[in-house]
Amino acid sequence: MKDTIPRTIKDITPHWFESVVFADRSLPRIERLKKTNIGEDRGFLSLTYKIEFYYEDGSADDGIPSVIVKLQPNTQLFKDTDAEIHAFLREVSFYRHLAPDLPVKLPEIYFADSVPGAGALVMEDLDKLTGGDQIEGLAHSSALLTAREIAKVHARYWNNDTLTDLTWLPHLDHFYGDSFVGHWPTFKESQRDLLGPEAISMGDKVAKNFDWVEEQIATRPMSIVHGDLRADNLMFGNEGDHDHVVILDWQLVTRNLGALDIARMLGGSEPVSERQGHQLEIARAWHDELVRSGVKNYSREDAERDFRLALLHCLSIPVKIHKRTGATDAGRRKLLVETMTKRLYSAAQELDAADLLPT
Repeated sequence: MKDTIPRTIKDITPHWFESVVFADRSLPRIERLKKTNIGEDRGFLSLTYKIEFYYEDGSADDGIPSVIVKLQPNTQLFKDTDAEIHAFLREVSFYRHLAPDLPVKLPEIYFADSVPGAGALVMEDLDKLTGGDQIEGLAHSSALLTAREIAKVHARYWNNDTLTDLTWLPHLDHFYGDSFVGHWPTFKESQRDLLGPEAISMGDKVAKNFDWVEEQIATRPMSIVHGDLRADNLMFGNEGDHDHVVILDWQLVTRNLGALDIARMLGGSEPVSERQGHQLEIARAWHDELVRSGVKNYSREDAERDFRLALLHCLSIPVKIHKRTGATDAGRRKLLVETMTKRLYSAAQELDAADLLPT
């Protein structure tokens, strides 16, 4: 029901948890809540809070100590963006329809609902895990681990025709729908010092051939794609645990080329010093896990070419973010985009990905 979805953090109350979220659970009476904003400047499509429960009897032995709550922001920019890409609908639908069949660790979902203009998720607080940091970046070992984990997701729905029946799941939706080609001239002028002449020359070539890149991707094997696989959306546990890596934030889930996820993850989140000289190990680890998980007729050469193709397409991500937010970006968010830009463009250069282009 529409009236069960909180619009702001003020709407998150003990009564809401007791009457809506945990209505079918036998929990102690909630006396008060502690609300902490934990997602500020880490993402673009949601507000994220940690909610800690204080129960009337003073004991949490029979209750849930804390949860994570995601809300749809109510600023006009976020409303306009969500009206176009339906981020909360996609994440809610992912957890309802796809997550139960995936062979990976995901947080337990206590509440998930979305209507035009509002959305909310209440999920398990994985506080025993360590969150990734986009600015600090991923160690190469963590990137390899993530590549293997997302491969299990891709393999489960590899070329699966049932995905076409999911009307909420976009097809070939590449981050945002904005035009890379149209905004590239503005972006390269504003980021000329950051990019450098070689990266700009590569970007010019990609812009000239961007339709070809998209046409190539459309012919490749399709699966569920996370769409925003980066350090800020990852959590890590101890090696050997079932939850050694947990992938969060499925607001941009789509049906697309699986290699886009590993290109996005490595190109955006792994520092040059970690990946330089051996970044193809990511594609190989991903391919090995696909094969182990049952994918057939997909060679290592296919995987490596798709990875390079995906890197070319991922060059559009910071361009599209810049078009959306531009001068409004500041603080950590501005640094996040700058770091992502440098890593993505240098990754594509290091692998000579532009050599794939026809002209």
